Amino acid sequence: MLEILEEKLLKLPSDVRERVTTHRADMTNFSLDKTFKLVILPVTSISLLIELEQFRSLFKCVYDHMESGGRFIFDYRTPDSILQNPSRNMPHCLTWDHGENNKEFALCSEFVDEFSSRFYINFYTEQIEDGTTKRFFASSEKKVIYDDVIDVAIAENFTLLDSFTEELSPNAKIKFVILEKP
Repeated sequence: MLEILEEKLLKLPSDVRERVTTHRADMTNFSLDKTFKLVILPVTSISLLIELEQFRSLFKCVYDHMESGGRFIFDYRTPDSILQNPSRNMPHCLTWDHGENNKEFALCSEFVDEFSSRFYINFYTEQIEDGTTKRFFASSEKKVIYDDVIDVAIAENFTLLDSFTEELSPNAKIKFVILEKP
């Protein structure tokens, strides 16, 4: 993801590129010599944390890197959009035709384990461009996140500023949480 960001930054004006710094680190244990007004953990990345202690460490680490009055924003899929999804545990196939010699294919599946409150996403993709085929396979384990994660953040001294849910589709609801360091 950082490599993709670096490629995209090259296409932006230099004054924008100069304001962006990337760091590769564990989101639950990092140390930078500065504080921030805003920290964003996007794309339901918080769901990659599995154990309660990981959530505590994340919130503590972010808190320690924020200015007073700074905000931390993160999002996660609502439990109902995962657990009540009628197409869960079923594979999905997507294709894109970008022209004569440029096609993409993706096979995705999501397995939900209600007992452990985890879900597993697997996907296989092929990209065909100018007669060359690139193949990718990936898998990730994620936790079904409930609103009690906000209580964990408050226990680490954050104040809940706001939270709201956006429905992207009937089976895809994302909850956004905005925390503030007092």
